[in-house]
Amino acid sequence: MRLLTGLFVGLLAADISGAWKMTMEKDLSGHPASHECKFSQQGEKLTVTCDGGGKLTGTVKDTKVALENTTGKNNEIVVRYTGAMNREGTFMKGVWQYVDPSTKEEKTGRFSFEKH
Repeated sequence: MRLLTGLFVGLLAADISGAWKMTMEKDLSGHPASHECKFSQQGEKLTVTCDGGGKLTGTVKDTKVALENTTGKNNEIVVRYTGAMNREGTFMKGVWQYVDPSTKEEKTGRFSFEKH
């Protein structure tokens, strides 16, 4: 039983570094979008760099992923991405959210990442 538990924990703690494709149902401008991204993982910490200069930082714990990045003219907008990953570590999906500083309105959308 301990061996099986160790294998299960090891599978969930697998390094997910590598090339991923991000798809957004709608981006921050309200349009569908996709980006090629590179995940770098050190322990539970993640750094994601996407084409176009986007950079996200966050964590992965078991199958839960939390990322964020700053954007806007003065980096005044913090976008948070929360989602879940499949056990194989090859696909994740979730929602992004931020508060528009000019209108104080919450904006949300769906995203997914698929490993190449």
